[in-house]
Amino acid sequence: MPVGQVGQLLPRTELAEHGYYVLVPNLYYRHGPAPVIELPEHIGEEIRPAVFTQLMPLIEAHTTERALRDADSYLRFLTTQPEVSAGPVAVTGYCMGAVLAMRTAAAHPEQVAAVAGFHPGPLVTDAPDSPHRLVPNLTARVHLGLAENDLTVRPGRGGPGPGRGRGRCVCSLSGGG
Repeated sequence: MPVGQVGQLLPRTELAEHGYYVLVPNLYYRHGPAPVIELPEHIGEEIRPAVFTQLMPLIEAHTTERALRDADSYLRFLTTQPEVSAGPVAVTGYCMGAVLAMRTAAAHPEQVAAVAGFHPGPLVTDAPDSPHRLVPNLTARVHLGLAENDLTVRPGRGGPGPGRGRGRCVCSLSGGG
């Protein structure tokens, strides 16, 4: 699966068939057109370090400031499309996309009614701009889901440890009061 083309991760065709307008941006457009990096179909433990060596510069360059600027542009684009109904939107994200979805919802509480994050990236960190610090700003309904034996859930990265996630975890928050 190419980095920058994440359509395979989202049921965008099914959502569109139900009347939803779906926007799947290339988060790494600053590094070139998609695909920015070609990925194997399955990333097992044996090749994971090499893959992340390639990916980390792209991820690190996608700062909070850039993510929020992009979110502003995406929402502005959606509101100008004649096919898009007026009213609030839902944002979803896989891995670091869940972090971006949370940031978008907190920055645009009047526009984002729902957030869903799957295999969320680091939502709780020591950083001053850690996504968990945004929870008081949320008005959207939030649903987060972690997978059993998630390889990325480790101490210091917002989840249980050591080594692997323990069981299944689903967290739902209701904002707005």
